[in-house]
Amino acid sequence: MSIMTEAREDGHSFVESIRVPIHEGRIVEKFESSDREFDLLVRTKIKLALKKGLERPLTFDYQDIRRNHFDIIVLPQFRQGTLDEVTIVKKLNGRGSIESLLRENRTLSYFKKAIDKHAILMVINKQGKIVEVNERFLSVSGYKEEEVLLKPVKILNSGYHAKSFWQDLWKRVLKGDVFQEEIRNVGKLGNYFWLDTTIVPVFDEYERFQYFVSIAHDVTEIRNEFRKKLEKQFQLATLGKVAARFSHEINNPLTIINTIAGKMKFKGDNDAIRYDGQLIIDNIKRIESISESVRKASKKDLEISLGDVNLGDVFEHLLSIFSLKCKEEKVSLKFINRGTLIYGNYDFIIQILINLINNSFDSVQIVDERCIDVLIKEEEQYVEVHVKDNGPLVPDLIQKEIFQEF
Repeated sequence: MSIMTEAREDGHSFVESIRVPIHEGRIVEKFESSDREFDLLVRTKIKLALKKGLERPLTFDYQDIRRNHFDIIVLPQFRQGTLDEVTIVKKLNGRGSIESLLRENRTLSYFKKAIDKHAILMVINKQGKIVEVNERFLSVSGYKEEEVLLKPVKILNSGYHAKSFWQDLWKRVLKGDVFQEEIRNVGKLGNYFWLDTTIVPVFDEYERFQYFVSIAHDVTEIRNEFRKKLEKQFQLATLGKVAARFSHEINNPLTIINTIAGKMKFKGDNDAIRYDGQLIIDNIKRIESISESVRKASKKDLEISLGDVNLGDVFEHLLSIFSLKCKEEKVSLKFINRGTLIYGNYDFIIQILINLINNSFDSVQIVDERCIDVLIKEEEQYVEVHVKDNGPLVPDLIQKEIFQEF
């Protein structure tokens, strides 16, 4: 095998000639040039032609990794009527590479820089292989450049879109239309990312299709936020149904309990009974307030009434709620520094602290000496309320869920 190369003076065009021996209809020697993709393509073309009987010149075009366009001619050479060798002529057809075009057109160069800075760029040849990507593509996909160049674009297929989606895409761009759609892709590590993608087909001066240019923007976070919003709306709708039924079902028994508590308060035989009656009435009001808040929250028309709240009153209320539970479960519940005045909603503060204190009750069950302290730490602009207990630490996973809305 011999290889002869002739380079022209302009530095952009050249002719490469490769002579390959043929014996009994087979390639005798494995030829290698500087372009392995080209070698594989040519060997395949020649083998197929040899099976059919290569008698006439074989012509086709080829585009390399830098998108240089070549006209390829395979010339059969016969000796005494037998195919003896083929000469492969590889000629740059003058369209040149993107890099050479950019050097010749400064405006286009600036345009490409702008795209690289603000968008994800990918160029796909007519064989469906990736021939160029920019840094933003590599960043979002997790691939290195050498891992994607000349690889089928389907390596990015996440399996999310139906086969008909891709058929419609290729049909439209091959017809010359611009395709615009959000596409879910899969990265190197299996991560999914959504790209708002515009695919533009590029044709040469003879209206022959050359390659696709894909310009995209990462919309993964936007779609995730939208999905969370939909989930929240569904939760609120579900909560609304539950809240409506809850309010209806609980109001009747609360009315009865409230009536009995009123009799205890005003007609009780001793102070303890009258005190318990008032305590029941106060907690019924709190239940009614919570029920109404849940109902309004589900309809997004919740108006929270804010005002001065004395934490001393809050702590006295909490002591009355937990006094019996403390005796039954042998828990020491202490409120330290009670007299602080804050601005907020009384019922919400009560409910939050009840939840936290109940968590502490659960935590101290496995220890012998059970202690829960509620402390106040005053800062310049706000007040911190700490609920501390001597039980085991709350697992990290549960810590993240303590203050979730639902």
